[in-house]
Amino acid sequence: MIADFIDAELPMIQFTRPQSTYLAWMNVSALNLSSEALQKHLIDDGKVGIMPGKTYGDSRYLRMNIACPQVKLEEGLNRLAKGIQAAHV
Repeated sequence: MIADFIDAELPMIQFTRPQSTYLAWMNVSALNLSSEALQKHLIDDGKVGIMPGKTYGDSRYLRMNIACPQVKLEEGLNRLAKGIQAAHV
C-alpha cells in the first residue's frame, strides 16, 4: 500500500519495500529540502508528525511508524503528501 501510494502520489520519494518491519524508511533527498524545512511543512501544512531520519543519523530519510489500522495509515500518507506538496509550491 505504501509503495503504491508513493509511486502514484510522491514519485520523488524513494521507498524500498522492507522484508519485515513496522517502520517505513523513505528517502526524501530528491526533495532538496533541509530536514528542518521538511518537518515544518509536514507539521504545519500536512498536520502529520513523521520522525526525521536526522534523529537516527541520516537526514536523507523520514521514518514512518506504520503499525496502525489501515485507515490511519491512509490518512497519514495523505497528510504526508499534503505537507510535501506545500513545500514545493
